[in-house]
Amino acid sequence: MKYKGVRHLWGVEEDWASAFPKIKKEGFEAVEVPLFLVRLFGVDKFKQLLRENDLEYVCMVFTDGPLAYHHKTENYNNNFMEVSMHIDEFKLQLLDARELSPIFINSHSGKDWFSTSQAVEFFTAAVVIEKEVGIKVTHETHRSRILYSPWIMCNILPQVPELKLCADLSHFVVCSETHPLDPKLTEAVVAIADRVHHIHARVGFDQGPQITDPRAPEWSEYVRGHELWWEAIWKSQNSRELAFTSVTPEFGPAPYMHLLPYTQQPVSNLWDICNFMHQRLRSKFASLYSASDN
Repeated sequence: MKYKGVRHLWGVEEDWASAFPKIKKEGFEAVEVPLFLVRLFGVDKFKQLLRENDLEYVCMVFTDGPLAYHHKTENYNNNFMEVSMHIDEFKLQLLDARELSPIFINSHSGKDWFSTSQAVEFFTAAVVIEKEVGIKVTHETHRSRILYSPWIMCNILPQVPELKLCADLSHFVVCSETHPLDPKLTEAVVAIADRVHHIHARVGFDQGPQITDPRAPEWSEYVRGHELWWEAIWKSQNSRELAFTSVTPEFGPAPYMHLLPYTQQPVSNLWDICNFMHQRLRSKFASLYSASDN
């Protein structure tokens, strides 16, 4: 199993044409970008940038909200109130994604207010659509989405055995207001490791989805707690003989990034943090899985 570093563009303020060579130089092999933003940028221009920089594409889709573009409502933030609308938006965006040939698709799926039966309805349909379109789809563990809670997720997954996950475990930490070394939370994470195909490697804490700086010693226990979870996922992926593990060091700008009062200056350099996490996790993976294992 190989390590595939993926770089998100959330918080990248410079032009993509100048950012992509820098991303490649840092050793990333793919970029993860919402499909809506790619379409705004221009599909052909984006494909050309990928070719020029030898980068692959991880496509992000959203079943409602401002990055959902097939349906628009008058509700706050373009929230869809019917499960059928989420399913339809999901299918239409997957169909659109085909022309970009992504290595897989990561989905922000449904809403946290879905009942268990509504969640199963959505995910059952999503698995069918995934097969029809022919591109692997992961569904992200994320606040405001169906999989916002580790306890809710553990109830849903047995009912949809083919569902694949993107593990953004920082959301579980803040949602459960629990330290990442907590045994019950760790039990829940380990229980779903066999479903995880993609990792968003951001470190959260009890009161928020993003620590100030993973290099700072005061956060060392939180970093280590997340790394133990990611290592459990890697172990599962390796046993499943996946061709690669994909990891996005998805630290983000404000309001995820903490700001100084009054000046509103970020407390850390986002570009440096993302590169640090990429290098740290790539080295850690290499120490656990030798070249002969890869």
